[in-house]
This record gives sequence, structure tokens and C-alpha cells, in this order.
Amino acid sequence: MYAFVVCDSLTSITIPGSVEVIREEAFLSCTGLETIIIKKGVKNIESSAFLGCKNLKSVNISNGVEIIGEYAFRDCSSLTSIKILNSITSIGYGAFDGCNSLKRILVDKKNNS
Repeated sequence: MYAFVVCDSLTSITIPGSVEVIREEAFLSCTGLETIIIKKGVKNIESSAFLGCKNLKSVNISNGVEIIGEYAFRDCSSLTSIKILNSITSIGYGAFDGCNSLKRILVDKKNNS
């Protein structure tokens, strides 16, 4: 928890497949964060992991992520698109609450990357 809380200078992150779980509130209010790539191998994005990352614009979630926790991306008000692959089994309550700019959620059932 709280690994990168309020890390304003972090603008992009690629989370490698060697990380299985993105812990609760790990990137809470990282206002400089604009892009996230989550690689194959990550299985769980816990509750509020990216809550309040108000400048986050895009998220690419690779195959293997099964759970997006409650409020995981809440109040990411600049988020315009998110790509989720076919391994997802659960999206928690309010996961994208307050994402007022969200225009596209792509759920790709064919890609296994």
C-alpha cells in the first residue's frame, strides 16, 4: 500500500508481469501520471490503486488481469480510454466512478497478449 502515493513527477508507468498484484492505493493521487501499461502476469488491481490520478489519460491492461477492484480508477477525470483483455472476471463497484472524460472502454476477447 501507498508505494507511490502523491508522486507528482511520475508521468508514465509500465508494470511488469513479475508483479502479480497492484496493491490498494499504491498510486493514490499521482497527479502527474498520464499513461499506464499493465503487462501480462499481473492478476489483480486492488481497490483504489489509481484513485485520484486526475491527469491519467490511458490505461492498457494486458491479458492475465482477472480483477479490477472497487474504485480502482475512481476520479481519474482525464481518463479517455481503457483497454481490457479477455481474462477479466470482475470489475468492482465504482471502479471508474468520476472518470468523466472516459469515451471508450475496449474489451478485447480475441487478443491473448
